[in-house]
Order: sequence, then C-alpha cells, then structure tokens
Amino acid sequence: MYLAFLVALPFGFYMLGTPRFWWYGSEVILYLITAILMSIESKSVRVYDLQTRLLIVYGGITNFRIDVMMQPDIPFTEYEKQATRDVYIVIEPIALKIEQGDIEDARHMLARLTLWFLDQIEKGELEPWKARNAYFLLNVYLIDNYPGDILGEEAQELIYEGTLLHEYGQEMGPDVAYMRKLASDLLGTSNPNH
Repeated sequence: MYLAFLVALPFGFYMLGTPRFWWYGSEVILYLITAILMSIESKSVRVYDLQTRLLIVYGGITNFRIDVMMQPDIPFTEYEKQATRDVYIVIEPIALKIEQGDIEDARHMLARLTLWFLDQIEKGELEPWKARNAYFLLNVYLIDNYPGDILGEEAQELIYEGTLLHEYGQEMGPDVAYMRKLASDLLGTSNPNH
C-alpha cells in the first residue's frame, strides 16, 4: 500500500504542471487518499463508512467495481461442507450480501435474525446451541475472509455474544438484553422487540 503511495506521489506532482492534471491528476489524488484511508485499521464504524464511500467514489471514477473488493478468499458455498444444512441456509443470505458489498443490508439481516433467534429461544421453540452454531459459522467465515470488523463493531459484538448462546441461561452465557440492544442499534430503532 505504501509502495503504491510512493510510486504515485511523484506522478501526482508531475501532473500538477500539465494541462491534463484535472483528467489524470484527480484520479491519482483520489487513489492516494483511498490508499491512505484503506491502510487505517479501525474498529470505528465511521472510519469504515468513510472507507467504503471513498471506494465507491473511486470505483465510479475508475470503473473499478466495489464488489470485486468484497470477494472472499473462500466463497461461502465452501462452508456448506462444514455446517449442517439448517445453519448454512440461515447464514447464507448474510454472507451473500457481504460478498455483494451490501454491508448495511447484511448488518440489518444479522440484527433481524438475532431478534428472531432470541424470541424463538425464549418461547422454547429453538434450542440455544443451534442459534450459537449459526453465529459461529458467520464468525469463522468473516475471520477467514475479511480483515477487521467488516460489519462494524456493534455487529461483531453481536456475533461474539451469539457464539455464547450454548451457555444460554447460565452465568457465563450471553447477555440477552445486550444482544437485543445491539440488534436494535443496528436496525436504528429504539424498540428492541421490533
């Protein structure tokens, strides 16, 4: 990343003195800004949103497709062999949204799935360890394929709490009220039972 910066910097200054600066130079400057911001590893959702928006702008100018950046090293279809069918089909839509670059949709789907899981567990209609397996699969998929907290800090916290669901109702188990709050925050609602 820094090598690209060093190579592009002299070219950017050279372009300042040419009449073609606004054609080529603006792309180089935008590339430099993108390279610098993408090198920042932060758990802040604001920094991540800025990085994503900048990539979209850069992509629009250079015909670079953002969804290519979101392609995983291991496609989600490969994880079907590592999970039961019911767990796989619950997480598949979220993984596909991530692969398409629809991060906000993936966050919302995770939040709605969490609220549904918790409702079903509280009614006694879903065994907590089955829900835990879904969070575990999503966590493994994200760790294998994407650096940092691609879904943001709140979503990562929610996934972590979800991986504790096999201890539901026990002292070392997840904080269900906190999970509902995180899901509510991801949805942008104040009513966690939504």
